[in-house]
Amino acid sequence: MDILLKTRCTKGFLVIYEDRVAIELKAFGTNKTNSMPYSRITGVEVNTKMAKIPLLSKGAATVKVFGMGDQKLEANFVTVDDAIKAEELINARLK
Repeated sequence: MDILLKTRCTKGFLVIYEDRVAIELKAFGTNKTNSMPYSRITGVEVNTKMAKIPLLSKGAATVKVFGMGDQKLEANFVTVDDAIKAEELINARLK
């Protein structure tokens, strides 16, 4: 399983693999993972929370990955550049 993108969020890490998208928290004896394979993903949405300002802030965004039914993975406070890259990687694998 190759990792395409791994970035920090409030729930741990947003990790995009070749076969699935996951939010993982592995620290201090804790191992929590929520993941969704690409076959179950219906869409992805990026909402900017804080603007990217050169030399001052990398910005912050929320990445929401929607699945069949009422499934949803939500990663808060991801940097804007990583959120855009995550959206591009997920959309490329959905088509």
